[in-house]
Amino acid sequence: MLVLVGLRRCEVLGLRWSDIDLSGAALTVSRSRTQTGTDGPPKTERGHRTIALTPDRVNALRDLQARQAEIYGFAQAKDGYVVINEAGRPMRPQDRSARWKALRSATNGVRVHVLHAARHTSVTLMRNAGIPDHVVAEHRGHDEVVMARTYSHAHLDDRRRAVASMPISDP
Repeated sequence: MLVLVGLRRCEVLGLRWSDIDLSGAALTVSRSRTQTGTDGPPKTERGHRTIALTPDRVNALRDLQARQAEIYGFAQAKDGYVVINEAGRPMRPQDRSARWKALRSATNGVRVHVLHAARHTSVTLMRNAGIPDHVVAEHRGHDEVVMARTYSHAHLDDRRRAVASMPISDP
């Protein structure tokens, strides 16, 4: 869910409950989880940002926070990491990827994309909805040119509309 909001995997794993304002429906990205299992800054300077949350995401986060408080205690739900393992410990990026890969292999032939594809999809959806590129880029912690070049994809339906818009002429 948080990758679809626009966070990188390392930003999701570095997110703490104190970074989330559920009443204000926003979260602040200020750190990322490194491969060594420590916290560091976001990938880029633009990675420091505030992300607006929709009511359904706020509700999902409230539910997760309540479950963590029940299982791991109040301190975890107040300032602990949002994404933790079964022991209540923060996860390293490679551990999260291994779990996603296991989920993908358990789908019995149903295609499940890599986790990073959700980030690409979210950019494409926002651009297709007419959100200005500078807003999409800022939301994702990117430079506008890099975002447009890297994260946008034209689907077959888009290409069909493009072809249909061209005038027909005799060969």
